Amino acid sequence: MKILKILIIISIPLSLLGEVYTVPIDSIQGYQNASPYEGDTVMFYGVVTAPFTYVSSGRTRYAFFVEMKPGGPWKGIYIYNGSSDPGVERGDSVRITGVVSEYNGVTEVSYPEEITVLGHTTPPDPVIDSTGNIEQEKYEGVLVKVVNAVCTSDLNGYNEWDVDDGSGPVTIDDRIYFFDPVVGDTYSVTGPVDYYYGFKILPRDDRDILEPGEIEGLYGDFDPLKVFPDEAFDLKIRIISQIDTVKFVNILLPPMDWSHNATDLVLPSHDSVVVVSDSVSGDTVKIFGVSIIDTVEMEIRNVSIGSTGSYHMEVYGSTNGTVFSLAYDYDLEVIERPSNLVTIADVQQPGEDGFTSHLYGQNVAVVGYATTGNLQTEHTSFYLNDTTGGVDVFTYDAVSIKPNYKYLVVGEVDEYDGLTEVKANEASDIILLSRWNPPFPPETLNLSQSLDESWEGRLVCIKKGKIVSPVSPISTGGGYNLTVANGQAYVTVRLETGTGINIDSIRNIMNVGDIFTITGIVGQYDPHEPFTTGYQVLPRYDTDVVKIIPEDTTSELTCTITPNPFAPDEGQVANIHITAPPDSRITAKIFDIKGRFVKEICTNYPGGPYDTFWNGDNQAYDKVTIGIYLLRVEVTYADGTTKSITKPVVVATKGKR
Repeated sequence: MKILKILIIISIPLSLLGEVYTVPIDSIQGYQNASPYEGDTVMFYGVVTAPFTYVSSGRTRYAFFVEMKPGGPWKGIYIYNGSSDPGVERGDSVRITGVVSEYNGVTEVSYPEEITVLGHTTPPDPVIDSTGNIEQEKYEGVLVKVVNAVCTSDLNGYNEWDVDDGSGPVTIDDRIYFFDPVVGDTYSVTGPVDYYYGFKILPRDDRDILEPGEIEGLYGDFDPLKVFPDEAFDLKIRIISQIDTVKFVNILLPPMDWSHNATDLVLPSHDSVVVVSDSVSGDTVKIFGVSIIDTVEMEIRNVSIGSTGSYHMEVYGSTNGTVFSLAYDYDLEVIERPSNLVTIADVQQPGEDGFTSHLYGQNVAVVGYATTGNLQTEHTSFYLNDTTGGVDVFTYDAVSIKPNYKYLVVGEVDEYDGLTEVKANEASDIILLSRWNPPFPPETLNLSQSLDESWEGRLVCIKKGKIVSPVSPISTGGGYNLTVANGQAYVTVRLETGTGINIDSIRNIMNVGDIFTITGIVGQYDPHEPFTTGYQVLPRYDTDVVKIIPEDTTSELTCTITPNPFAPDEGQVANIHITAPPDSRITAKIFDIKGRFVKEICTNYPGGPYDTFWNGDNQAYDKVTIGIYLLRVEVTYADGTTKSITKPVVVATKGKR
């Protein structure tokens, strides 16, 4: 009788209970062909192993694989998000809520109700198995690797090919990454396993296919991705060695204009450099005596290319100077400069009425740096800045926007409740140009400077503003407003949901009379003509809101961190309190346990008590992995002497449920 009762309880669909249950991925897979949770809404956690897009019926579709750490059989699952960009990257730690379904034999979650990025971490290691064992249900959605497998077939009509290590063949599919193999060559292949007319491995990029003679764990990358003809740019090259020490590097470049002088090369420590030039084939930069055991960035400054087209580049590395392995090959696109390209200041310039853009209704192109990520979920809204100003960009498509990335945007100039926008027709009108850019610098408001139309869209900083009104919830929009006195001028600051702001943490330290330095975008919301009010500063991250503690006569250097450990994926931040003499200068930086730089907290900041935060991100605003980090505080005294202290700070995660 007890057994019968247990079976009855288990057979009740979770959806009938009216609750969403947290279920591990391997339980969703159920250790069987079809999920026992089919039709149920579940919540689960995992790490993104393979985000990708593909085209179906003429439209871009978004999908990705998620896997529980540390990985293994039954611990992966496929997520289909339709035409909406989920905004996830490989290594993102995510929480997903959605309905489990079986589609053409694949256990998946389609159109999830929630995709929340909790942080960033290292993906699980692939399961290494023989080729003949891969075609099993337990590997569906799981990251696997086959080694020393011989290619036994040319590409078929679907760009698929087979490899066999002697145990039986497995198919390699091009759904994420296309590769043209050589029959008879030996490869090691990594990728998630998908099921479509059989189980297949889906390599994600060239790093997942180790070719004959290549060094495993040697990777590279280039930036920018796209440039205009005759436009000077700095060509950046990254090389990563995860297995062995790279001692020699060869960079193959197409014909392009640059000085060929050592002064325009930014390289890691090295013994010598030789540049071999050919007007037809291009240049080879040979770098001898480097020591690359992690990641280094190289740079060739002041480069330009005169004609549109695709320009191929390659970077090779060697551990012994004899066998060079291809780390990365890349095509730089030189694209036509739009004839309607204007500055952002030109877009923002008002017409006769003093607030509507004089380009209202016209189609324009602008280039700038994203100073926010996407502030919406179903659509796209973000701010783009150049050296002349800032503007909101909007499109009804959902696009993954990364802060500090450089974009070309083509669209119509529009006005929305007083806010000037460049409204793109579709996602393809937002074109990524480059990625590795420093944070865009804010403009400091002069003392007693108020906000008006001329500041709209700009990234600004209020130095030592005084809170003169309580932090109050706004009934519409889900945010909070407060008023800050910038000298004799009053500025509205809005803490907006959908940004990187942890509103509850910020509210807890904000009181009338407190002094803060606040950085943010100048937005506008004014639903009534003549649209001349409603200007407000919109902080983007917790680090945009810094509390200033009045100076005292403290002479000792001290530092406290609370809480410690702290869990960023729970919304926690590490509160950092530093004391030092008022006539000193404070510099504080975060390093990892190996001593590698992670995040700048402050540089040359005036001494005295100083309170700030660390929300667990690095200098590029990406979340760090859990572990032990070091906060190093250095104080320079008025007489030029220095003193430093180092404090451990632990980035943790939530406990098991």
